[in-house]
Amino acid sequence: MGYYDVIILGGAFSGASAAILLRREHPQLRVLIIEKATAFDEKVGEATTEMSAMFLTRRLAMWHHLEAEQLPKEGLRFWFSNEKVTGHANATEAGGYLRSAVPSFQLRRDALDEYLLATAVKEGAELLRPAKARDVQLGDFDSKLTVEVGNEAGDEVRELSCRWLLDATGRVTFLGRRLGIIERNDDHPTAAIWCRWRDVRNIDDLAARDGALGARNVSSRRLATNHYMGHGYWIWVIPLGNGETSVGVVFDKRIIDLHRSTNRGNDFIAFLKGIPALAELLDGASPRLDDLRFYGHLPYVTKQYMGKGWALLGDAAAFLDPYYSPGLDHAAFSVEATVALIGAEAKGEDVTSKIDEHNVTFVRSYHRFFNGVRELSPDVVLQPPLQGHRNGATQRRAGRSPQRRPADQGLLRSEPRAVPHGPSRPEAVVLRRDGCRAADAGEKAEGRRQKAEGRKRAASRASACRRLKEARA
Repeated sequence: MGYYDVIILGGAFSGASAAILLRREHPQLRVLIIEKATAFDEKVGEATTEMSAMFLTRRLAMWHHLEAEQLPKEGLRFWFSNEKVTGHANATEAGGYLRSAVPSFQLRRDALDEYLLATAVKEGAELLRPAKARDVQLGDFDSKLTVEVGNEAGDEVRELSCRWLLDATGRVTFLGRRLGIIERNDDHPTAAIWCRWRDVRNIDDLAARDGALGARNVSSRRLATNHYMGHGYWIWVIPLGNGETSVGVVFDKRIIDLHRSTNRGNDFIAFLKGIPALAELLDGASPRLDDLRFYGHLPYVTKQYMGKGWALLGDAAAFLDPYYSPGLDHAAFSVEATVALIGAEAKGEDVTSKIDEHNVTFVRSYHRFFNGVRELSPDVVLQPPLQGHRNGATQRRAGRSPQRRPADQGLLRSEPRAVPHGPSRPEAVVLRRDGCRAADAGEKAEGRRQKAEGRKRAASRASACRRLKEARA
């Protein structure tokens, strides 16, 4: 039986990053990466924030790859429409006027993940690829793993053991599902559809031909993550270094019903082209429908990030929403904290209390982030799911020109409007803050307690400063 100090399931961003840091900072540890894919495919998580860019550049030293193979990111940009909008020129725009001062990047994830994994191997990590975990027995700093090596019938089966087992399998959540600790976040019922497009028009070229649009900005709009916002949905447009563009829609399933589509590709395209500003970019572009992906429910979270000798990294532990590009941030934070804790344990420290703190901190951060954003929103009344996204595709198949729906039907709106409810709309869904779960109430009580303690500390410091001034006088 092969023994390792650390076995990592999954060799993409989280797994490879953990292996790189472990080998650089604790070279005495024997590290094995198990990756099931013969080659990484394209995936979402294609935009860094400034924080995850710092992790890639300052911690992992990936400057050369990022500058040579990836695109710089020029912040975030948002476009809002109503029934009067005909294109970018008269859409409401929000975004940076000047170029970003702190670096961030638009990522081809297949290229980045391959480079990170190759770097981990160069640093001394061992690699089994293609290989997949078939069974696991967790013990206190003593786990056993059954692994199939190869991708054909009659694959070799190996029995491995390790002191630490790290799950970096993403949404597969190999360990989390076996332990029964992954929970759906049904308070945020969002789904997503996306694919890469070829020959998307360059918005900077459009601006150069439009004096008013060109005068409104100095930085590159194309290199930003462009968001096209609407009632119950938002759309990302992310340029990639190979000339393709990632375009996807994230939507609230209570308002938009794309998840029920029986012809997802056509309905996805019709939905995007029903937005005038975005339709300008997609004029003449072609979607790679072989790349069409769909997640029926996005958010989930683990009840526990770590035990004695095992840990969940990145998306294997939790995911909330791609709107703030938090995925790589969360992966970086969880990798950094896990590597530090493994290093402390390798030096002989008793890490029991640190494991407890790790769990409390990461689980709490997920719920505080989610509840904090939700608390900023007023009580809202939602329309029932819209089915009109099929209108354009249906009318095209019938040989008629699609008609844009009135703004009060929900797709294109200048601002949220109150939706009638009561006898005439018995199916309306009401979301209220006073419907918080007990866990939410507990989080609020903890927040109030911490605020009160903060005020006490501030008052104490102010009193000490006054006494010091009086003594000097």
